Amino acid sequence: MENISHKNKKLYIFIIITVLIIIISGYSWIGKSAIQKNYIIFQEAQQLEKNKEYSKAIGKYEEAATKGDPASLVALGNIYYYGKIVSQDYTKALGYFEKAAKHKNAEGYKNLGVMHQSGFGTTVNLKKAYDSYLMAAKLGNSEAEFNLASMYMSGFGASQDFKEAMKWFEKSAAQGNSNAMCQIAYIKGIGLDGSKGNMKLAMEWYKKAAELKNSEAMVTLGNMYWMSYGVKQDYNEAFKWYKKAESLDSQEAICNIGLMYENGFGVEKNISKALSFYKKAADMGDSVAQNHYMRLKTQ
Repeated sequence: MENISHKNKKLYIFIIITVLIIIISGYSWIGKSAIQKNYIIFQEAQQLEKNKEYSKAIGKYEEAATKGDPASLVALGNIYYYGKIVSQDYTKALGYFEKAAKHKNAEGYKNLGVMHQSGFGTTVNLKKAYDSYLMAAKLGNSEAEFNLASMYMSGFGASQDFKEAMKWFEKSAAQGNSNAMCQIAYIKGIGLDGSKGNMKLAMEWYKKAAELKNSEAMVTLGNMYWMSYGVKQDYNEAFKWYKKAESLDSQEAICNIGLMYENGFGVEKNISKALSFYKKAADMGDSVAQNHYMRLKTQ
C-alpha cells in the first residue's frame, strides 16, 4: 500500500475536523432546541396557572420537568412549598428544588437554602443552608446574596462579620433589592462595618429603598425626621413618609400617624382621627396600636 502523501494527509485531517464540527454543532442545536421546547411548555404552564387551570398547569410543569427543565422544577417546588393550589408538601418541594439545583439553577439553590435554614421538609442544617445560599449568590441570585449577608450580620449560620455582610448586601442592593439597601443604611448609619457612623449616608440609602416602595425604609425615614436622628426634626416630613408607608399597609406607619394626630405633631390635634388610625392598625394586628386605642378610648 502506497504511503499517503503529505497533501492527502492534510485533506484527511481537514475532513475529520469538519465532520467533528458538524457533529458537535448538531448536538448543540439539539440541546438548544430542547431548551426552547421546554421554555414553550413552561410558558404554557404559566398561562394555565394564571387562568386557574391548576391541574393542567401542573401537568405541563411536570412534562417540562421530566425533560430536565429547571424553571419548571422550581415552579413545582414552589407549588408544593406554598400549598395554595395543592396540599402543602415540604418534602416534595425539597425534592424539586434539589433537582433544580443539580441543573445549577440559582433559584433552586436559594430555595434549598431557605428550607435547610427553616427546617421545612428536612432538619435544620445551617451549613447546608449557607452552602446553598453561597452557590445561588455566586450565580447572581439577589435574595441569596441578601440571605447570605444576613447570616454574616447575625452570626447565625456564619461567623459574625459585618464587612462580609456589607459585601453581600451591596451585591444584592446593586440588583435592586430594597431590603438590602435598608441593611446597608443601618450598618453605615452606626458604623457597624468599622466605618465612622454616617447618618447622612444612611438616609440616602433609606431614600433609595423608599423609592422602590419599601415601607420599612419609609417608616424609618419618618422616625428619623420625628426623632431628629441624623437630621433636623421635621414633623411635616415625618408625616409625609408615614402617609407614603400607610399606602403600602404599614401597621407601624398607621399607628404613628395616630400618635401624631393624638399629640398634634405636624398636624392639627384630632383625637377622633387618632382613634381611627389606632383602630385601623389594631385591626391589622398591631399590638402597640391596640394598646393606644384602648387607652385613648377609655379616657
